[in-house]
Amino acid sequence: MPSPPSLLSLLSSTNPSNPPLTLIAHSPALSAHFLLRHALREALRAGQAPVLLCLEQAPGYFLRGLSAEEREQVRVVDGRGWEGYGEAQEGRGWKERVEELIGASPNAPPSIFIDSLTLLSTLTSSTTLLSSLSTLLSTPSLRLTALYLLPSPLTPHLLFPTLSSSLTHLTLHAPVLLRHIATAYRLAPSSPRFLEILHEEAALAQVGSRNAGEAIVEVLVRRSGGAGAKTGVQVGLEGVRVGRGGVVEGGSSDSPLIWGEQQPDPTALPGISFNLSLTPEQRSAREAVPLPYIQQQAQQADGQPLQQQQQPLAPVIIYDPDSADDMDDEDPDEDLDL
Repeated sequence: MPSPPSLLSLLSSTNPSNPPLTLIAHSPALSAHFLLRHALREALRAGQAPVLLCLEQAPGYFLRGLSAEEREQVRVVDGRGWEGYGEAQEGRGWKERVEELIGASPNAPPSIFIDSLTLLSTLTSSTTLLSSLSTLLSTPSLRLTALYLLPSPLTPHLLFPTLSSSLTHLTLHAPVLLRHIATAYRLAPSSPRFLEILHEEAALAQVGSRNAGEAIVEVLVRRSGGAGAKTGVQVGLEGVRVGRGGVVEGGSSDSPLIWGEQQPDPTALPGISFNLSLTPEQRSAREAVPLPYIQQQAQQADGQPLQQQQQPLAPVIIYDPDSADDMDDEDPDEDLDL
């Protein structure tokens, strides 16, 4: 399966071939809010008109580090006080509010950022939520980036092609899980079974990262064709962390962002002082050892007589009876008068 584009390029708003929908799945132990903040900054740099719907985090978290002019360009809908069902609840009109803010800037490409689809689904039914998202995605040139918590019953509905035939789905994992799989299962990220084991381990234990803003991202990109994009699914792993100034840095599956200073050797057996792998020098020395049959073939080619092989002796059974053996010289059939 081909590898997807880099994570940072998928979060960029300047690439027209990127899917219009980006879903980021995270957990309470491993938050992805820093990725949403990075995507918001990219939208501002691309000259888009971002609408930020906050239901979990305070708007100030996402606006941190922005200039006063950039802050004014972000239209914020603070829904942290919304709760429950009912006709009088404010949360039932969230789509209309977002559409009103999008219409206020008709000349700029619209982009929507939602920090929690999980909480938004508590304000209305799942069917209504998916219908609202589908309506928003039908807006020309609109990009929607949203977070949701795992595990979630929304996952199969969000990934179904009826919502968006093209999408980017990002799932955060703790870096310790990759190191555990490399040492316990002796699998490298390039192994076909690596993602399968990663999903099993992630479902068994919700673990976080030792450093905030550091994670392994499982990238899935689905494209339906059109606009020069190829149809198909691309899957890969990438490491991310928040550097100085809140800048998000990305790296491939074998970079120090994932493994730290030293990458574990998947071929090394745990708990012992040796492994089954060879260094290049050891491999060269092994290949240089002459094999006996090759020596004989070389002698035949040069016309040299082969060494006379010693004829094997006839087989002999050597037996030394001991005192416990029941052996005598008497005829065992003496009493039969034969």
